[in-house]
Amino acid sequence: MDANNNAKILLDKIIKDILINKKRCHFLIPEKFEKVKELNDLIDLRVVHLRKKGISHKGKKGVTYNVYYLDYACYTSTNLFHNKINTNLLSEIETTDNFRDIRRISLEDKFFEDFNIEIGDSFKCPRCGNMVDMNHPAYVKQKICNHCYEKIED
Repeated sequence: MDANNNAKILLDKIIKDILINKKRCHFLIPEKFEKVKELNDLIDLRVVHLRKKGISHKGKKGVTYNVYYLDYACYTSTNLFHNKINTNLLSEIETTDNFRDIRRISLEDKFFEDFNIEIGDSFKCPRCGNMVDMNHPAYVKQKICNHCYEKIED
């Protein structure tokens, strides 16, 4: 983990948002984020596990999610959250195989926008004002905003 600083930042954000704030190990991420390099790095490092693909959400029609699981070892050995993760919190964390229970536990666009800002991989579109993901294929190939689909001049 120490060699991949951006993946460590993402892991710390997931631990804070999912584990500490929501007291869960399972969480949802929209499928459109499944190619995020840092998320795939966390999967390769086996600190986050992909449990199931293609879950629908009753409150978000047309959006499909993947279910991920935060590995127990990654948050018990993380020095950053050592004081916040204690034995009391570990007993409160819910683990479940019923994916209906976690439909409200998700990392949405705002989470990934904030992450991209933090690592320097996004900027504000001069036309629509939304954050442009510099790793999005539309921007990489043609310098097009991934929200308003207008060409961004340098």
